[in-house]
Amino acid sequence: MRIVMKFPGGLSKALTLSYDDGVFQDLRLTDILRCYGLSATFNINSGRIAQTDAEKKGVMSKEQMMAAYKGFEVAAHSLTHPFLEQLPISVVIDEIMQDRKNIENIFGGICTGFAYPYGRFSDGVVDALKMCGI
Repeated sequence: MRIVMKFPGGLSKALTLSYDDGVFQDLRLTDILRCYGLSATFNINSGRIAQTDAEKKGVMSKEQMMAAYKGFEVAAHSLTHPFLEQLPISVVIDEIMQDRKNIENIFGGICTGFAYPYGRFSDGVVDALKMCGI
């Protein structure tokens, strides 16, 4: 028996768009995506969400993210954006789980997506993600 995986609508190929870090430019980007009926995933580091104007440094506040990302997938990107492959696995798990928990609390639903900070990972990081249900 041959199993053939397809995307919704029977499509064999798909284009995915993903953006990292919850930056201010996403406010405009999400408007453009909505205008053209496009979807995207936004990977955020919940430990870096701006709490006050003095702390923003180019990152949106929780309220701005909630408005901007409404209707889009929000995925984890680690709590603080470290080089995960350089950390002990216990710290990696904490980075993943704290970020996932915060995202679920802020945006609702279950967070199952993850983008590796800096695009870097190791077998240990992959195993940690599996242990965290991602």
